[in-house]
Amino acid sequence: MLEDGMARQFELKMMDHLRQKFPSETEKKEDDELLAEIRQGVRTSGKYGISAEYDVARYMEYMMMYGLSFDTDPKWDWAGKILKTEGISGADSWSASIRATSSCESPLRTVRQRQKISEGRGGGLFGRRPLGRR
Repeated sequence: MLEDGMARQFELKMMDHLRQKFPSETEKKEDDELLAEIRQGVRTSGKYGISAEYDVARYMEYMMMYGLSFDTDPKWDWAGKILKTEGISGADSWSASIRATSSCESPLRTVRQRQKISEGRGGGLFGRRPLGRR
């Protein structure tokens, strides 16, 4: 489990990341509100076995695009089904499944979202090490 300092470091890194990648979704949110959403995302992603920093970050990107409760929202029922599917692990696997299944969205929104997700590949802002839970 991450020490409090490491957890705080991840939260701050994630806050910067979300503000940069999702300015229109985060611009009106105070830091405390966004921090609460990040903590919720860490807890919720953990329920699906998502534990690596990189994968948790990808999960939170989906939260920004589809809403905080996208995993249980009937509008996005396909996302919950994918997240609950046994044998799918890691953001690469489940995010590919989500992109493939989300054809019900408008093409423009889907392209914009895919660009935001794919821009995060490679780099190294978030590692593959497991993220501790509070």
